[in-house]
Amino acid sequence: MGLAAPGMSLSTSGLAGCHGHVTHVATTRTLPTVQQKREPMLKITIHDAAGQRRLELEGRLARAWGYELEHGWRTAQASHPNRTLAVDLTSVTFIDQAGRYLLQWMHRDGVRLVGSGLLLQDLWDHLRGSPA
Repeated sequence: MGLAAPGMSLSTSGLAGCHGHVTHVATTRTLPTVQQKREPMLKITIHDAAGQRRLELEGRLARAWGYELEHGWRTAQASHPNRTLAVDLTSVTFIDQAGRYLLQWMHRDGVRLVGSGLLLQDLWDHLRGSPA
């Protein structure tokens, strides 16, 4: 599965279970600085079940990680255009403006957003155009 953007490493492992296939996608990116600081990571776990694919996100949806999510979304669309897709935001700790825009775009395209808590409520308010 080619989900890594340029300058990023990608590791995947698949586990076949009684309820479908789970693929763990972990990406790390080293910033090109003198001190080689690491950017916080976004973990994307792909859950495949009968008729649905769910992308479970953990961490920060910011900067380059938005490209990773968009690529995963586009890949899922291309490989199974009639399959339901959901994005689980339960374990997301931060979403930047570009990430919000991407989720809004995905939602308008039929992707179901799943989660709980204030972060998701804030996102829903943003999607509906309510004042913050």
